[in-house]
Amino acid sequence: MALPASFLAELKDRIVLSDIIRPTIGNWDRKKSNPGRRDWWSPCPFHQEKTSSFHVDDNKGFYHCFGCGAHGSAIDWYMQRQNMSFIESVKFLADSVGLIVPDQDPAYEKKLQASKKLHDVLDIANAFFVQALKSSGSDEALNYLRHKRGLTSDIIKKFSLGYAPDRRDALLNHLASHNIPPQQMIASGLIIQPDGGGRPYDRFRGRITFPVRDKRGKIITFGGRALAKDAKAKYLNGPESEIFHKSNHLYNIDKAIQSRSKGHMLVCEGYMDVIALAAAGFDYAVAPMGTALTDRQIDLLWKYSPEPVLCFDGDKAGIGAAWRALDRILPKLKAGYSARFIFLPNGLDPDDFIKERGAKAFSQLIQHAYSLSHVLFVRETSDINPDTPERIAGLEKKLHHITQSIPDARLRELFYNDLSQRMQKISGYSPALSARRAQRGSLYQSQRGYESQNLTSHALGSMKKNKGNDSLYRLEAKIIGLYILYGQLMNEQDFDILSDFEPRHSDFDQLKSKIMAKFLSESKKAIEISEENTNISD
Repeated sequence: MALPASFLAELKDRIVLSDIIRPTIGNWDRKKSNPGRRDWWSPCPFHQEKTSSFHVDDNKGFYHCFGCGAHGSAIDWYMQRQNMSFIESVKFLADSVGLIVPDQDPAYEKKLQASKKLHDVLDIANAFFVQALKSSGSDEALNYLRHKRGLTSDIIKKFSLGYAPDRRDALLNHLASHNIPPQQMIASGLIIQPDGGGRPYDRFRGRITFPVRDKRGKIITFGGRALAKDAKAKYLNGPESEIFHKSNHLYNIDKAIQSRSKGHMLVCEGYMDVIALAAAGFDYAVAPMGTALTDRQIDLLWKYSPEPVLCFDGDKAGIGAAWRALDRILPKLKAGYSARFIFLPNGLDPDDFIKERGAKAFSQLIQHAYSLSHVLFVRETSDINPDTPERIAGLEKKLHHITQSIPDARLRELFYNDLSQRMQKISGYSPALSARRAQRGSLYQSQRGYESQNLTSHALGSMKKNKGNDSLYRLEAKIIGLYILYGQLMNEQDFDILSDFEPRHSDFDQLKSKIMAKFLSESKKAIEISEENTNISD
């Protein structure tokens, strides 16, 4: 049976080949494998060997053994390993990812042709919007993009940004001039047919337009940003259609896939965040379209990046979005796949942060992103002071319950052990922590960063106490000094190292306590900011 190439391509896109093969081969060769590039090596499952000559390339969707020559795709894998026929392999794989094989859907070919026509309509519309941005009447849109957002002509061109004229029939008339039937205009989502009848009208009017593309670079819908201050919605997305399902797609996924070798896939909150990051050199960013991350979007991210970095604004909405993403990811965790988190200072989006502090500072945020377990622990301990056996037992029970949602037994055990160790560290410091919490008024003066000037003055004052000739004292001074100077970059691993450090001199022991208290208080503050959002559902 001949199957359409488009169906087989979609099947390949939805499958992570290494996930299929790994249960057979056990663990990958850590020295040769490169998870960031989705490149895996192991001894070959087709013949007996000790060397890792079996290669799995998730990006290209094939495996190859340089020893025995075994080669193929996910379909070939089931044909060779399970003795399935071609169509049996296809049906098995399609069922595992929720696709319907064309021979089971008589209308498939008809749907395929309809989809092609919608892509054609969207391409015509995109060319119209791009040209409109260059025409008279687009001054306000160009001023916003070039001057307020600081975008160059190259970036505007790279993302095919356009302008929808502020008229009810500008695009409608343009599509009609290309002999596009009204039903196709409406099916594309670009034209709206009033419920009560009457003349159809343009969905996007007086807005900057953002074409949204699928993994292959085909336009599937548009987003639009209003220029008028009194617009009911600042951002407007195209509706669900035959080719666009909001929960399945990520903005800029096509470009990010090509650029991800420069770093982890980066997830931010909106169109302009993605574009601003690309302008600053972070061209591997994507964004959901106005919704929290969905299961399908997480699977899509993991196909190309085993540990994407999720970037959230530091306001209440951003923290709430982070919690929803965490709750969505936790039940899907599996060996080798997770996520990390960065939180921007309150009031700053990625563009603001980079303009204020520079691309290098943003890169450092990514490098020091918080692990999923750290973020979960901070959230769950925000309103608990584990300073009594009862509270410690209650927290332990709470964390155990949360980790039960992790499907993999071994990962569940490791995750819970990690949380338990964090709990033990915190509860071990409870007397001092209680005292430090009384100082939170002075410690909460800024969302990120440490009170470097005050701590540095303290350190310099101590150094003048005739101890400059003490080599151990100087060494401890350097260690504490590094934490003072670079404390804003400290993550939980750095915190653990500092907690195990026991200075001989009381001066540095006091400074150590202040640094640790600052780190803990800032982590707690991020949680407290989000308390009003904890009941928001996905």
